[in-house]
Amino acid sequence: MRIEELKQKYKDEWVLVEVLEEDELNRPTNAKLIAHSKNRDDIYDKLSGVKSGKHVATFYTGEMPKKGYAVAFLWKNLKALEKRLQKGDISFILDHSDEINPCDIKRLFQYKNCVIYPPIAYVTDEAKVAKQEIFVENIENFLKGTPTNKVN
Repeated sequence: MRIEELKQKYKDEWVLVEVLEEDELNRPTNAKLIAHSKNRDDIYDKLSGVKSGKHVATFYTGEMPKKGYAVAFLWKNLKALEKRLQKGDISFILDHSDEINPCDIKRLFQYKNCVIYPPIAYVTDEAKVAKQEIFVENIENFLKGTPTNKVN
């Protein structure tokens, strides 16, 4: 079903859909309805039952938030995000920038409507290995009955 049809049929409701087609900005254009409700929590409950690997989306079919509101989302397509930033119809705040390719960070840095938070700490390869070793050691010690690094 086309997204516009879904919006008309389920006006002012939350919907959960399986995405069948997207436009060049990764916005769903054609989808299969999974669930709809006036209550957003109902949709989240249904979302938890969706099989892993399905490309799904949730959205509200009513009026979009007015100026001054913020909407949080994840990005998966840098080109699509850049088009929206160039268009100027969104502001994007990036957290966990240490998990993003540095070349992509440089591309995003040029947009005034993109805020990039610096990582709190730099994670080296050595630190990742040490973290994994500590994790394994904590599990082993717990199984032996002598837990370490307890949090009260």
